Amino acid sequence: MLEGVLLAMIPKSRQDNTYCKKSPFSDDGIINIGSMDYLKEVWYGTDDEDELYNFMTEHYNDTRYRGFNLHSYFGQRTIEIRFHSSTSDFEKIINWIKINLSIVDWAISHSVNDITRILTAHNCKTNYGIIRYLFKEVIQNNVLWTYYKKRFNKFNDNKVIGYYYKQEKKFDGQVEELDTLENSNHLGEVLGGLNEATENIQ
Repeated sequence: MLEGVLLAMIPKSRQDNTYCKKSPFSDDGIINIGSMDYLKEVWYGTDDEDELYNFMTEHYNDTRYRGFNLHSYFGQRTIEIRFHSSTSDFEKIINWIKINLSIVDWAISHSVNDITRILTAHNCKTNYGIIRYLFKEVIQNNVLWTYYKKRFNKFNDNKVIGYYYKQEKKFDGQVEELDTLENSNHLGEVLGGLNEATENIQ
C-alpha cells in the first residue's frame, strides 16, 4: 500500500523498472504475515528449506532488485529502498530521506495494531485517501506534504487514482497545520549529518 504512495512521486521510468520492481505482497498479505519464516517464503516464492538457503545466501539474487529490498535484510540485516532515481539535486535527496525516515520512525515507535490501522485506513479504496491519511497521521510535515503534491502532479498529470477526481483535476488536497518531526531522534541525527556534510562541501 505505501509502495504505491512512494511510486506516485517518482518518474515513470522508475515505476516499472527492472532494478526496482514492485514487492510480491498484497495489502492483505502483509497484514497476515505472522512470522519471519513465512515472510521469507513469500519473498522468495518457495517453502523448500534448501532453496531458501540458496536464495538467501546468493548475493545477486533477483529479489534484491525490488524497490523495497528485503533480500539485503535476510543477508545483512539492512533494508534498501531502491525506488528513487539517481540525482544530485539536494531538495529531492533530502525530502526523499525525510519521507522514508518519517515512515520508519513512526513504525518503530508504534504497535502492530497501529501499523495495521494505517494499512487498512483506505476505506474509500482510493490512493487519495491513503496519501492524505499517511501525511496527516504518520509523516506530519507540511513542507513534505507540499513537496509530495508537486511531485505527484508532475508525474501523474490528470490520471485518476480512485474516484475522487474529475479527469482534468490535479491533486490539490489540503491538510490542517501539522507539527514537524524535530523531536525524532533518528531523523534529527541523519539530517544533522547531511547538513554538516553539505556545509563541508560548500
